Amino acid sequence: LWKQEKPQFENTGESVNNISHQWKQPLNELGFQLMLIEQISKKTPVTDTDAEEVRKITEKSHDILEFMATTASTFGHLLSTNTKKSIFSPEKIIQQILYLVNDTFKFHKIDISYDAQDEILLNGNSTELAHIILSIINNAKDILNERKISSPLIQIKSYKNADKFIIEISDNGGGI
Repeated sequence: LWKQEKPQFENTGESVNNISHQWKQPLNELGFQLMLIEQISKKTPVTDTDAEEVRKITEKSHDILEFMATTASTFGHLLSTNTKKSIFSPEKIIQQILYLVNDTFKFHKIDISYDAQDEILLNGNSTELAHIILSIINNAKDILNERKISSPLIQIKSYKNADKFIIEISDNGGGI
């Protein structure tokens, strides 16, 4: 009986580890957003431009929280046997990820570019793709910072090659 239950516990443990790994960047980003709000709130007087900036930061923070909620939901689905597939645009997924991490990458002075050569729709799990790409670029960010690369750069390209859709991710830090 123990041998039958053990894989389920291992899968649960792996999923919890994956959730915590995927939440590190969004939590860092939320912390950064709060730091921006704190800096604005210390200004005297607070201008209409400052108020608009706080509104944009708050909106982005809500997007980050939604992304985190989706992460928990995705890993919940992974624990079950249900894998929900849908038609999605990988270009939009990548753009959403870049929107979420933009401020953190700017803070670390890392340029990140995205070149989508072909528009395509895929049938699959868009959230799983988002987590994979987020994990790759976060690992690249960590290596670029760790190695103190001057003019750090991450490049993402997507294109269609025959019957395949390809996403290339590279950096100038020797990480990927």
